[in-house]
Amino acid sequence: MEEPVAKYKEICLWVKKRLENGELKPGDRIESEYKLCSRFQVSRQTVRHAIAVLEQEGIVHRQQGSGTYINDIANAVPKKERTMQIAVMTTFVQEYIFASIIRELEAQFSDAEYNLQISVTNNSVEKERFILKNILTKHTVDGLIAETTRSGLPNPNLNIYRKIMERGIPVLDQARERQVLQNKGELAGEELRPAVITLYQTVMALSRRQQRDLMGQGADNPGVLRWQEARDNARRPVPAPRVVYQGGPGAYSEQAALDFFGPPANAAGLEQFEDCFLALREGRADYAVLPIENSSTGAIRQIYDLLTQYECYMVGETTVKVEHCLMALPGASLDAITHVYSHEQGLFQCERFLNAHPAWKQVPQADTAGSAKLVADSGDLTRAAVCSARAAEIYGLDILARGINHNSRNTTRFVVVSPRLELRPGADKISTLFVLPHEAGSLHEILTVFNLHGLNLVKLESRPLPERSWEYLFFLEFTGQPDDPAVSDALHELAQTTGEFRVLGWFPSNLGQEQEHAFHVKRTGEKAGP
Repeated sequence: MEEPVAKYKEICLWVKKRLENGELKPGDRIESEYKLCSRFQVSRQTVRHAIAVLEQEGIVHRQQGSGTYINDIANAVPKKERTMQIAVMTTFVQEYIFASIIRELEAQFSDAEYNLQISVTNNSVEKERFILKNILTKHTVDGLIAETTRSGLPNPNLNIYRKIMERGIPVLDQARERQVLQNKGELAGEELRPAVITLYQTVMALSRRQQRDLMGQGADNPGVLRWQEARDNARRPVPAPRVVYQGGPGAYSEQAALDFFGPPANAAGLEQFEDCFLALREGRADYAVLPIENSSTGAIRQIYDLLTQYECYMVGETTVKVEHCLMALPGASLDAITHVYSHEQGLFQCERFLNAHPAWKQVPQADTAGSAKLVADSGDLTRAAVCSARAAEIYGLDILARGINHNSRNTTRFVVVSPRLELRPGADKISTLFVLPHEAGSLHEILTVFNLHGLNLVKLESRPLPERSWEYLFFLEFTGQPDDPAVSDALHELAQTTGEFRVLGWFPSNLGQEQEHAFHVKRTGEKAGP
């Protein structure tokens, strides 16, 4: 449903009234788009329309990445004397992608008391080749979007564009885009083809995003509404919390819980990962500390799957350096061992050591500390466990070999999960999940969002969707401050471009330099050094 025109005028009047009352002065920054949306209960499209009108009146100006600021009103140009001129070079991208933009501009600014002039031009092949070469050699960007002389004459192409849009042509036309990329690549020649294709893919992605924004696509995405509600109801950290983790005393998860919360925490181990999520949902725990990634073996898939099933939020993270030990009952020896027990991740991380003993049978268990307890309770000298030195101490086992994991910088990242969102001081990492349409270029369009806003993408993980063959759920993390407009814009654009969008949390990054290097080694394949 379209919002009444009076809504954007209401925002304009509010800004002007604050100027008259002296609440705003030249150089002041007005409220963020997010706050204006909340204050006036309108969409971001309406807020941006209001800002555009104020900008045309000379009252405000926008600064990329930092917000909207008040101008020196004494020097503002009266709006009735201002003219907006827009020129589009249709040979740069397929013609239809500008149709909705043109129609939206005409509708929005028809009562703005200044002239809106749109001209659409076609360029010769020779001129386009010249422009391409100049753009790629950074000599000029003239021609991509440029101002032209006033025309005042109706352009017959606009009627064609309207008819195309009225026929319901979608924002993305894969066949047409592939044809455009092929044509432009051939035009540029062999040497420039890769750069030209990248250029056009980016231009097309930006154009699709602009269309979706102008048409309000994604504004009603349930994930956006859920995120806004979660922010409004965010809680403070719980003092002396009840904390759960998977495993028993001596587990690395227990160590992570104690490292994050300290001695005041009442930490208890549960049998399965899902038991931790159930405890949060049923109010039996305030937080769960769960392993989500290891620098040697990668993502822990069960945690990602459970995060999609339960309405929880990440509110913190910590890391634990992993040093696995092989342990058995007093009196046991390496020669006597026949069975080795541990969590599957522990077995994977020690596979080089274990494979050197092919006669040993490797038996996966629910957790490392539970494996130590199993060996201790068995009374069997032929059984051994792979777990921490602390577990050996707790369960009275002898360590037969220390540091048997093949990666000496082996580190596990743990996330702190809460049933409610918390925005803790220093929050600088945002975690999201979403589903992408099974279309060529859909992931490229997501990556363009972060490049456009200058945001650092730190993790991208995928999981297959049950009962939807060859389709995937993506988990994406990036860095950003809560008051950064670029972050708000990026979340808005993610909601427009994706399906089943959710924000999983906004929390302080706790990866130290050593841990970051360890995870970098895992993701890039770089050697860890001597």
